[in-house]
Amino acid sequence: MLVKKSQGHIAVDTQVLPHAIYVTTAGTTGCSSAVRMVNNAKENLSGVKDILVDAGYTGRNFAMQIKDIIGATVEVIKR
Repeated sequence: MLVKKSQGHIAVDTQVLPHAIYVTTAGTTGCSSAVRMVNNAKENLSGVKDILVDAGYTGRNFAMQIKDIIGATVEVIKR
């Protein structure tokens, strides 16, 4: 039996309530998967104004894609 590794992305609000979940194979980049998750759940995320992400989601292209899809700004949280 072949078992592929997977990774998950989850969008939660400030009360940690989930609004979008997206699971991909482990070989997929985090940014592209997160963009697909936001695009698939854009109705649920239409009221979102700011998205906080960790350092794995940096990049102007990522932030611009999120802005284009739901109009939200992306802020990278540093530890």
